[in-house]
Amino acid sequence: MPRAERCSSSTSSSRYGAAALEFAVVVKLVRTLMIIPVSVGLAFLQARRRQERSGFSVGRLVRLVPWFLVGFVVLALVNSAGAIPPAVGEVLSRVSGFLVAIALAGIGLSTDLAAIRTAGWRPLVLGGLLSLLVAATTLTSMGFAGCL
Repeated sequence: MPRAERCSSSTSSSRYGAAALEFAVVVKLVRTLMIIPVSVGLAFLQARRRQERSGFSVGRLVRLVPWFLVGFVVLALVNSAGAIPPAVGEVLSRVSGFLVAIALAGIGLSTDLAAIRTAGWRPLVLGGLLSLLVAATTLTSMGFAGCL
């Protein structure tokens, strides 16, 4: 099998069968959905820390949970129920890609260079080292898989 096919994520269906592809999709979705309990847990911890300064309430906890998580869960349930036609799903997928690009541009355009200068070089070095670690891990994994 050619390397390009062997290293393609869609190849797992032809190489290992449809069940392997379905399993891979489920694993990826579970990893993606883990952001929800992690975010809620962090919101709860933040609310507990603030409890000492101002009374803890469920309303405060709800305000700490990002709304995009609620929207994500609702849309995932609607899509899983089959209520979104494939044509609409394709359009929504393209729109979501565009919106992610807009969000990233917004983050970049709102970067405060003065705050970065004030923070100093250490956070930048840490970010660079973490980026190198991620790149090295990815390349090592690809090397073991024979995809380099």
